[in-house]
Amino acid sequence: MIRGFEFEEEGRTLIQTMLCDAADIEPTQDQLRITLAPLSSRHRTRALEILCAALNQTNTVFPGTKLQMRYSVATCPRTPKSGQASEVLCQEL
Repeated sequence: MIRGFEFEEEGRTLIQTMLCDAADIEPTQDQLRITLAPLSSRHRTRALEILCAALNQTNTVFPGTKLQMRYSVATCPRTPKSGQASEVLCQEL
């Protein structure tokens, strides 16, 4: 029973991290594109990608519009933006 509790706590922590992380929102003609930032580790980012795929399968429309919500995870940048460290800090998928 302790193992189930640990798994539940890890899942809760992962969801909290996902909900607090950065995202870009871009409305298009027929979609609301939500691009989430990669998480701190490859396995967490992979879990986020799986969640995005599941959410996309629901074909949810943003309330009050006809825009279909589409989720994705941003790829890791190869070169830093101005003012950022020169070393790539996120992991490749």
